[in-house]
Amino acid sequence: MTLGTKTLDTNLTRVIAGWSRSLRETGESSPVARVTQEKKPVRNPFTTEEECSAFLRNQFSQWGWLYREEFKTRSNKAIDFLIKARHNGGYIFFGVECKKGMDELTAATTFADHFEQARAYAHDLKMPVFVGPIFTRHDPSASYKGGPNISAIAGLNIFGGRSNVGSLIFQTDWHNDKRIREQYAIMRGDIFWSSNKDNRHTCENGFNPKRLNIVSTTGSKRERVDMKVWHGNR
Repeated sequence: MTLGTKTLDTNLTRVIAGWSRSLRETGESSPVARVTQEKKPVRNPFTTEEECSAFLRNQFSQWGWLYREEFKTRSNKAIDFLIKARHNGGYIFFGVECKKGMDELTAATTFADHFEQARAYAHDLKMPVFVGPIFTRHDPSASYKGGPNISAIAGLNIFGGRSNVGSLIFQTDWHNDKRIREQYAIMRGDIFWSSNKDNRHTCENGFNPKRLNIVSTTGSKRERVDMKVWHGNR
C-alpha cells in the first residue's frame, strides 16, 4: 500500500512534533539541528577595530567597568583598554586588547599573533590581558577544555593562560546569531569573569576568585600570585 502525499506530510509532522517534545524534555538537540549549526559557525559582525572598540566601550559601561584607552605600559607600548573593575570593596585591574573579526573560524595562527602581542602587555603590566571580542555559539567550557583535539579558541586560552593571556568571549544564541546570551572572560582553563551572576564559578560581582591570580616566573620557578585588590583613588 502506498501513502498519499497528504498522509506522509501528516505523519512526518507528528513525528517531528513528538521528537521536539522529547528533545525539550531531555534538553538535547536533534542531529539535524547539530549538523545545521556546525555548517554555519557564528561570525564576528564587526569588520573594523573601530567598530569592535565602540562595541566594547558600550559593554564595559553596561558591566560597570571603568577604563582608560591607549594606556602606555612601561615599555611605552599602548594597550587598547586598561580596565578598573569593582571587587571586594576595592578594584582590580586588567587589560583588554581589541581585535577585529575573531570568531569560530579564526585560524590558530591568527590567535598566536594576537597572543604574542597580548603577552608583551601582560608582562609589562604584571596583570592579565584578554583578547576580544570573540564570538561563538558554544558554552564556556568549549573555550578552554583540553584533549587530543582542541579548537583554536581553546588553544589560545590553554596555552595563553600560562602567560596571563585570556580571551573575552561573547556567546550568541544557537538560533539567533544577533542575540548575545552571555559574556565571559576565560583564563587558564576556567571562567575569570561572567555576566551570568548565577554562574556557579563566580561570586556576586561576576568574578571567579579561583582565577584572580597571575602566573609569576622566577628562573625555572613558577607560582600563582593573587591579584591585588586596590583601595582608594587610583
